[in-house]
Amino acid sequence: MPPPDPAPEEHLVSDLRQIVLQTVAEQRKQQELAPILKRSQKHLESMFRSCRGKAERMVLRRCLQPIEVGGVSMVVPRRAVDLNAEEVLMLMERGFRLGKVDPHFEVRVIQQQRVPYWKGEPLPHSRWKDRFACLLKHEGCTGLVRAYRAAQQAVEEANTAGASPTSARSKLLREALEEEMFRFRVPTRFDLESPPKLMLERSVLLEEQGQTLESQLPERARQTLKLQQQQRIPSLLRPGNLRPLRRANPSVIILLDISSSTFERDLFKMANLACASLMETLRALVPKISLRVIPYSDSALKSFEKFDGFVPPGGTTAYEAAFAAALGFLEKWSGDRTVIHLTDGLPNSLELARESAGRLQESGVEYGQVIFGHTKRVGDLADYLQRDTRSEPGRYERYVECFTSVAEACGGSQVVLWVMERLPEVVLSLTDLVLGCHFLERLASSTSEASACGVSLEERNSEERGEHAE
Repeated sequence: MPPPDPAPEEHLVSDLRQIVLQTVAEQRKQQELAPILKRSQKHLESMFRSCRGKAERMVLRRCLQPIEVGGVSMVVPRRAVDLNAEEVLMLMERGFRLGKVDPHFEVRVIQQQRVPYWKGEPLPHSRWKDRFACLLKHEGCTGLVRAYRAAQQAVEEANTAGASPTSARSKLLREALEEEMFRFRVPTRFDLESPPKLMLERSVLLEEQGQTLESQLPERARQTLKLQQQQRIPSLLRPGNLRPLRRANPSVIILLDISSSTFERDLFKMANLACASLMETLRALVPKISLRVIPYSDSALKSFEKFDGFVPPGGTTAYEAAFAAALGFLEKWSGDRTVIHLTDGLPNSLELARESAGRLQESGVEYGQVIFGHTKRVGDLADYLQRDTRSEPGRYERYVECFTSVAEACGGSQVVLWVMERLPEVVLSLTDLVLGCHFLERLASSTSEASACGVSLEERNSEERGEHAE
């Protein structure tokens, strides 16, 4: 028996939604976004005019992707595209530059000729058809990204101002649908100005491991996590064991990646809100804390102590500039020094990033980084991982290895987060762990001193438990 027809009301609601969305999209295309779309089209036409022949145009099309802004279609460059060496050289002849995604693949100029290299050696001609993950840069690509960002801003401003009854209805409809379907809502400016405090009963690094995140913790961090669960080291997540942290005066720098890629799926808004919530929570639990946020992209931007609004994305990912700015602040501060790094993109230079990371470790800074940006919601995770496995087995592992090498150079901890809605909890859990590592050092030092004075380890542990219970 065929299923019954939907109720007439359901047809009516569905049709109304479609009509509203189509009407709003057409209005935006003709009014609010018209000059922006015109600029975008000029950049696109200029790039295709530089191509010679159908083959080059087909390669260029693979480097671009359609994207929707307020119901209007635009084109932006892909973050990465798989190209063979011949295709890369062909595009570089047309004015494109190669940005590294695969750290082993590069193009060098030898005697005024471009030569592809693999792992520091010239790539054999027999492998010139092999595909490599590439990030191509071009003046036209930059123009397309800027046009997309301008369109996003125009749509957001129109929705906020309620430019017309139709746009206001469209915004309410979109938000209601998204919340109903996904139980998820993109943070607003109001959320950022009054961020919620974070309350956890135990670290999600234990509960969610292998489900929505993957952690890389050095032995010292794993020992700290274990001792925090045993209440032998203070933890932000255990109010009864918080007294040592309330007496401490730690210094914490939060490095916030605001590169262009965080515009995708509103990642920058979720990262901003996670930072704001973390700051609100830390100040409530650790009154003597010194705390600042340093946003960065091509360079480190001006630091601040409170969010006045979303920090908009743009630019690339210069880890070395962010690390240098963090050290510049921490050298002036006393107490335990900590850096928490939130990023979704590989560094511009992996070598410079590792070198700068080593300076953090040399300066005695405890470090933790969260790699985010894969999916917004739990429901998208299975589809994402399935596509990733089918497209190129092993790509995910190689991608994460680059981040891990930076964390190892810092001697720090890393969490790769697959679902963005868990970001605030993960950031708090990682910060709690990194702050606890300072107490592990003091515990080891005091235990060594106690042993030298003839005090047994068991007696020392008994004293600590008694102090934490106060």
